[in-house]
Amino acid sequence: MASVLILGGTGFIARNLLSLLLSPSPDASPITHVKVVDKKHPKMQHLSQQHSNFYNDERVSFSQCDLSRKSMLDKAFSHPL
Repeated sequence: MASVLILGGTGFIARNLLSLLLSPSPDASPITHVKVVDKKHPKMQHLSQQHSNFYNDERVSFSQCDLSRKSMLDKAFSHPL
């Protein structure tokens, strides 16, 4: 079982990585949790319905953080993943 942290988590590459990680059926996937961090909320990113569904998956948690601000780093890297 694995946990994954995705920084810049609502960008083009990250949303496709998230879909790749979660695409297998939940029973077959080794991923137990994905923490997504980005300064923009997924609802503001004009995602396709397919990508939106991945951000709503029960294994995904989202933290809105601006990683260019040192004060936000603890929020981004805090556990649990």
